Amino acid sequence: MRHLFFIAILITVSFFMYIPLIRRPLSEDEGNWFYFAVFWRQGVRLFKNFSQIYGYFGIPWIAAIFFNFSGVRKVRYFNYFKTIWYTCTVLSIYLMVYIVRQEYFFAFISALLFLIITSTPNTLFYLTYGEHFLILPVNMSILFSYYGFVSGNEWYFVAAGLTAGWAIQIKPTILLFCALLPCSYFFLPSPFQPLLFYAAALVGLNLLPLAILNQYGRRAKENYLTITFGSIFIVLGILAEKLKFPFLRKFIPETPCNEQVDAYIKNHYQKNLHEQWASIKRFLLPAFTDLYLVLILAAAQVVLLFVKFDLFVFCMVTLFLIYFITQQIQKNYYTPHINSCWAPISILAAKSIYDITPTIFTSGVLGWTLVIIIAIEVIRLSKTIIHSFSADQRDVMGFMGPFLGSIFRFAETIGHYIKQHSKETDKLLVWGDQPSIYLYSEREACSTDYLFLYAHHLRIHDQKEEHKFIDAIRDNLPEWILFYNYKVNDGWNIGKLSDAIGIPYIIQQNFRMNDSQGNVIRTPNGIVMDFPLYRRNDLIYKEVLLDKSIAAQSKGDIKKMQDYLNKVIQIFPADYEASLRLELFGGDTPNMIAPKRNILKEKSAEYQGGTHASINLCLLAEIDVREGNCHAAMKKYIQARDFSPDYFRTYNGLGEVSLQIGQSQQAFQFFKKALELNPYSADAYNNLGVMLAQDGQSKESLACFRKSLSIIPDHPDTLNNMAALSLTKSAS
Repeated sequence: MRHLFFIAILITVSFFMYIPLIRRPLSEDEGNWFYFAVFWRQGVRLFKNFSQIYGYFGIPWIAAIFFNFSGVRKVRYFNYFKTIWYTCTVLSIYLMVYIVRQEYFFAFISALLFLIITSTPNTLFYLTYGEHFLILPVNMSILFSYYGFVSGNEWYFVAAGLTAGWAIQIKPTILLFCALLPCSYFFLPSPFQPLLFYAAALVGLNLLPLAILNQYGRRAKENYLTITFGSIFIVLGILAEKLKFPFLRKFIPETPCNEQVDAYIKNHYQKNLHEQWASIKRFLLPAFTDLYLVLILAAAQVVLLFVKFDLFVFCMVTLFLIYFITQQIQKNYYTPHINSCWAPISILAAKSIYDITPTIFTSGVLGWTLVIIIAIEVIRLSKTIIHSFSADQRDVMGFMGPFLGSIFRFAETIGHYIKQHSKETDKLLVWGDQPSIYLYSEREACSTDYLFLYAHHLRIHDQKEEHKFIDAIRDNLPEWILFYNYKVNDGWNIGKLSDAIGIPYIIQQNFRMNDSQGNVIRTPNGIVMDFPLYRRNDLIYKEVLLDKSIAAQSKGDIKKMQDYLNKVIQIFPADYEASLRLELFGGDTPNMIAPKRNILKEKSAEYQGGTHASINLCLLAEIDVREGNCHAAMKKYIQARDFSPDYFRTYNGLGEVSLQIGQSQQAFQFFKKALELNPYSADAYNNLGVMLAQDGQSKESLACFRKSLSIIPDHPDTLNNMAALSLTKSAS
């Protein structure tokens, strides 16, 4: 009954203390964590798309299970999800302390202190980090191990191995704890069987995804191992070099870890002591200042260990050291990375409070002095926490102030706009570190490999990486692009991106963050809080897809040709040219020419003018060109131009025919006119490049060929012409 009383109090207090958490917008990292939970049922499966997440049973997986079970898709419920998880963590501390020490008040104070600490804004515990989530499975593994000790039931050691393995999936750096926990089993009369049960469960859980991923092939399994454990091998390699043990390198696998993860780890290890101390002062000291009394009370238990040894206190100090070393493995002093340490600290501080409470009122002046000090600190800390409930603190990110919170809240505003003005099937690219916009807009990313661009860590930092990125975007071109980069001026804008992928975008809305005077906010490094949103120019995109289908047909890749045409019809279901080209396809053998011509003549009789008639005539002219009848083709192109003066393909066709009959000057003007009407015509750029090469203007010719290949990278004629130009230049 007393258990229920204390647990009910903890759950009730948790609900109220975590209210500020519920009201906050999602941060940048949380969009990365929770993207898969939102889109899991819409075809995005964990690891199927080789997305960069830690652990098959990690936070994205947990969130996806929670949301699929509940059926709730609203973004704000992620904060409820975290609240439930953190409350369970609070209860796990209560149970762990009580079961080991059998002292209700000690257990209650431990859990309550942890709750207070995690509600203190400067700890940033309301963010989503692996360090916050792994406390629960670590506590469970300790509990199961303890039950195994006292009961002798070996199935508890299996449960301990499973929960420890789960912690690894959430954050691989907790591997140190998982390796040290079974060392305690050697105090058992027969340790080897419990060790075997524990190890089998831990290893089995971490290998289980390999069986699940069999259906996705070898690459998926390699990707899982790399993402989950690759960072550990990177750290071991760095430590081997720092400790001057190069011979250890041969025992460390060369894991092809994600370049971004590799750069992240090495960047933190390269910082000198001065830089590390600057990070500590900026990130950790605000939380330590708020909670210094808790730290003093916890430190008192460490001192008392040398006076009177307490096994439970020793275990909690050891757990703190393990968490601290885990943070040191990352060398990242951003506050959340050390937050797991607060679990053992809260228990140690609670032990000090529990020890002095019976004598505090009987110790005279010293006792009352302690009461006053504790009361002052409780009042100060209470004011800090209560202040976080006020409306003006809704978007304040602890010691970092309201700026980041405003940016995160603005992401919510932009996401709602995109949701209202786009289709459910539309894809989105957020250029910047704010994947929560995908959640707010309920629109999938065009590529899950680039869900989190990390512009401030130079995600697109060299030519190789840039080419990979451009190819990924071009292959799955998003309908919407939002520039939400507020950290570094990386030089990218829609003009540069459009040139790189060969498709133009049209501005839809420019979102601006203004100060109280209405001026646009500018960051200290000069970046204006201007976030333009663009929509793909589907009229041009349609023509590019048609060009790609023509290029694919010329190479004999019929499936690709049909895929491009079907994509046009997906965007424009009533598109005449794409439907007609699909209808006409049957190969270019002589016996197929006549049926094609007959179909086109029938269509021409049906349409006596306008764009449809122009398309029919252009397709008939293409047949004439293949048959070598340039004059007949010229007549048809001229007639097509008269029917539709703005149809760029007629001018490109006129230029090609003019070039074949020796009218170079006229051909040049036709190609320029085609590009004037459609600046994204790969064929026209290729043709213009040929003419410039013939005129000896190799530099200008090369620029045209490159532009053509930026639109259609595998354009066969352009590739051949570019190779010929290179041979000519090398020969000269």
